[in-house]
Amino acid sequence: VVAGPLSSYVGLPLGGRRKVLRLCAAGSAAAEEAQLDEREITSAGGGGLTLWGDGSACFYINSQSSRPGAKYRNQFWREGRGELAGEVLFAWYFGRDQRLSDGWVQPALRGEVELLLFCRPQTRSSRRPYRFCGRIRAAAVALPPGEEGVEGAEGWPPVWSTDGAAHVVWRLVDADALIESTHGAFEDVFGPGGGIAPMRPRGYGMQERS
Repeated sequence: VVAGPLSSYVGLPLGGRRKVLRLCAAGSAAAEEAQLDEREITSAGGGGLTLWGDGSACFYINSQSSRPGAKYRNQFWREGRGELAGEVLFAWYFGRDQRLSDGWVQPALRGEVELLLFCRPQTRSSRRPYRFCGRIRAAAVALPPGEEGVEGAEGWPPVWSTDGAAHVVWRLVDADALIESTHGAFEDVFGPGGGIAPMRPRGYGMQERS
């Protein structure tokens, strides 16, 4: 999966997952899809991801679909302090039987593979096409008290404390391009007025863990 050929698609509605895969796949789309049918992973916050043979991944998120108090919520916000100040970040939770020790996670956290984000607003009454939201990079790993990382965590992003379940905080690399898109992507994905909070949500510790 490479972001280059998709750069002109930032903000555009692309359709369902199979159409997304056809845009991302190299070679025969039919052959790639057949191989990927067994590599689909569901995330706890709604949506999931597709893993590719080279370790890269397409993340799918259903935005506007979680209640404000939902336990696993893909919250987006603009970080207000530190080295990430001004960056758009979001929380992504592992699904059932997924762990930080899973083979695909380590290179993803170290930034060694390409990770692409596709979002769509999904409510009980409607399901719209996925829009390409650009590249993502790991900004932090959030762990609850008493939970440690895993062996081989060298090269990880910072570890934050959280009072919720373990999850990854991703940085939306192409946030500005998405926000400036002329295709109505920002409001379609995040709702009227935008659904990107102006600061880090509650539940994270004030200090990063070493």
